[in-house]
Amino acid sequence: MATETKTFVGAALWEENGPPPKDLLFGRSAANAGRVVLTALKDFQLTGHVLALVDGIEVGRSRGRSSYAEGDEVEILIQRFPFVGLPNRVRFSSEEGFDLAEPLTVGSPSDAARLAGPGELSCHGLKIENGVLTGQVINKLNGLATPVLIAKINGVFRQVQVGQPRLRDEGGSLYKLSVSLAAEDLTDIGMTLAIFSLPDFEPIGNVHFSRVERDVIVDAVAKLDQRISQLDFKAKIDAAGNLRILEEAVERQQMRLSDAIEYFSVLVHDHRNPPPGDVKAAEEINRTIRSFYETMAASEKAAKRRSAADILTLAPDHAAYGDDWHGLEFIGGRPSRWMPGSATIYNPSAERRVSSVFLSVLDFIGDAAPDIFIHVDDEAAIRGKSFGLLTRRTHTIRFDFPSPRHFGVACLVASRTLRPNELDESSSDIRPLSVHVTGIRLLMEPDHAESF
Repeated sequence: MATETKTFVGAALWEENGPPPKDLLFGRSAANAGRVVLTALKDFQLTGHVLALVDGIEVGRSRGRSSYAEGDEVEILIQRFPFVGLPNRVRFSSEEGFDLAEPLTVGSPSDAARLAGPGELSCHGLKIENGVLTGQVINKLNGLATPVLIAKINGVFRQVQVGQPRLRDEGGSLYKLSVSLAAEDLTDIGMTLAIFSLPDFEPIGNVHFSRVERDVIVDAVAKLDQRISQLDFKAKIDAAGNLRILEEAVERQQMRLSDAIEYFSVLVHDHRNPPPGDVKAAEEINRTIRSFYETMAASEKAAKRRSAADILTLAPDHAAYGDDWHGLEFIGGRPSRWMPGSATIYNPSAERRVSSVFLSVLDFIGDAAPDIFIHVDDEAAIRGKSFGLLTRRTHTIRFDFPSPRHFGVACLVASRTLRPNELDESSSDIRPLSVHVTGIRLLMEPDHAESF
C-alpha cells in the first residue's frame, strides 16, 4: 500500500490537500548543549526550516531540507536564549507557524544554560566611585545565565558582586558588577585590574588606572585660578552696573544743585542791585559771581586732567582675556596671544568709565590686516582705527567710544580669519587666526571725574 505524502508549505496547499493533520510530525530524541535533535515520525515533505521559538523569539533553526522519511533526524542549533520569565517552553514550528513537535519545557536558568550554553560575556564602563569599582556585564546570547566573575587587582584575586539581570533592547541581559577596593590597591604606579568569567577563566575586561601627574594637577589649578579671576571680574561687572545707576542719580542731583546755585546767585544779585550810580557796589557783586563760576570751571578742568593711573594695561597673560582666545605664546620672552574670529575681554576696573581701547598688534594672518570691531552691551559695533605703524605688519588699533562709558565685558570681532595650513600645506596648524596681540590698554576717565 502506497504511503500518502503531504506537503505543508502554506495556506494555499492546506486548502488543496485538506486540513492540517492533528498529529505531530516529529518526536524529540535529544536535547543537549547547543542543539535539539528531532526524529521524523512519518514520511512527509516540508518546505523551509524547522524553527525553535521562545515567546515568539527565534532561538535556533534547522538546515534547509525538503523531504523526510520516518526515522530521519533533524538537528536544530540553539544559538541564543532570551531574557524571559520562567518556566517557559521552546516551541518547534514551521516557518508558517505550525507546531511540528512537542514543546520543550525550560524551568530554570540552569536549564537555559544547558540548552544555549553560558552565552557571550563582555564588560563595559569600568570606573571607580567612592572606593568601589563599578561597571556592567552584558550577555548577548543567554539572557538567563547569571555570570560568575572574579577580579584580579595588581595580581591579587578579589570577589566580584553581580546584580540582578535586566533586559536589553538589543537582546540578552545586562548585569551591574561591583568590587570593593582598599586604599593600598592604588599604588604609586596606579592600579591594574582584570575581570574574568568562571569556570573557563576567560578575561572579559581590563583597565589600568594611573595616578595623575603633578604637571596635570598644576595645569588644572592654573586654569581654575584663571576661571576664578574671570568670575571675580563678572562680579565687578554687576557691581559696576549698580554703581552706574547711583552715579546717574548723583549726577542729576548735581545738575539740580548747580541750577539752584545759579538761580540764587542771580536772585542775590537782583536783590542787592545798588541804586543807579553806585558803580563800586555793582562791580563787587559781579566780581563775586564771576569768581564763583571761575572756581567751578577750574575744578572741572582739574577733574579732566589725566594721569598714568588712568591707563589700564592688560598683558596677554592677564585673566582679563576670555577662554575664547588662543593659548599663550612667548616671543623673545614676551607674552602674546593669537585672536580667533571673535574674542572676549573682561574689564578688571568695571566701576570706572572707559573712553578708548587700544589693541597692540604684533602681526596678522595673510597679506592684509583684517578689520577689527568692538561690541559692548549689544550696541552697534565700533570699527578700530590703525595708527602708529612700526613695521609693515606691527601696529596699534584704537577704538573710541562716542562718550566715556562703563562696561564689564567687550567682544572683539575680526572681519576675516585664516588657518595657517591654508597658506602653507606643510603646516599642521588648523587654528582660525586673525591678529597676533601683545597687549590691550583701556583709557579710563580720571577717578575724581566720577564724582561730577
